[in-house]
Formats: sequence, structure tokens, C-alpha cells
Amino acid sequence: MNDSTLAGARMRAMSPRSWGGPEVLTEVEVDRPSPGPTEILVRVHAAEVNPAY
Repeated sequence: MNDSTLAGARMRAMSPRSWGGPEVLTEVEVDRPSPGPTEILVRVHAAEVNPAY
């Protein structure tokens, strides 16, 4: 993907509503970040949140 492909792109993200565990996370749609000249953008297909006891 190049910069023109990412321009104006949206992505799904998990955002916390408040402090707490994974139950406070909600799915939101946000603008896709643009990486800087020394950064990379990584596409994540799946992720998991595991509590550490």
C-alpha cells in the first residue's frame, strides 16, 4: 500500500470506555494513522486480550 491508498482510509479499533478490564473495550471506527518517515504501519488481522492474574 502506498500513501494515496491510505488517504482518507478508516479502520476499526478497540477503545476503552473507562478504566477496567477487557469488558470496558468497545469497537470504534477511526481514521487510519499515517506513519512518519521513520515509522511503519502494521496491519493486525487478529488480537487477543488475556488478563494477567
